[in-house]
Amino acid sequence: MAFSLRKTNIDTRESLSEEFSRLDLVANVADEKVQGYFYETLSTMAKLDIAFDRLDVASHGRFARGRDIFSSQPARIGYIVAVSQHVLGKVGLEKSSKERSARMGALVKDAEVLTKKLSTSSIKELRDFLRLDVLSETLDRKVGQVGRYERAVFYEAFKLLIEERFSVPDMEPCWRAN
Repeated sequence: MAFSLRKTNIDTRESLSEEFSRLDLVANVADEKVQGYFYETLSTMAKLDIAFDRLDVASHGRFARGRDIFSSQPARIGYIVAVSQHVLGKVGLEKSSKERSARMGALVKDAEVLTKKLSTSSIKELRDFLRLDVLSETLDRKVGQVGRYERAVFYEAFKLLIEERFSVPDMEPCWRAN
């Protein structure tokens, strides 16, 4: 749902919004190309997760290892929505079929370059790249709606990573993007 609707929060209480969301969801699920983009999104996320997982112990706390990033639902939702909006366009500003295909292809290539780089990095380089200490610090703020806040942090982080074509010196600017 998050991929098709391109939203981090889906408020089921808003009936009119819900109807339009349902129509968007049905239209996107019916489109084989959009389904393909969703599967490619999951594939890039899985490859990133595998690359991050090489960092077995970096620090203490909730995000102590690389695999802890995508073990969090807010991170998965944030990534999926960031990719969805990048590829499909924001709701009401949809990209053409040709542009969607080009954007998805470029995103997959850019993500692959990063995952290859991380796969050959030393553990110290991977730790320095992931900056899990900064992520933990960013998420450690006292906020009322923790899930909403965390989804926003991860969405903004992955949105910046995508905008920078997966070419950042480390993840600190991404974790601080919100």
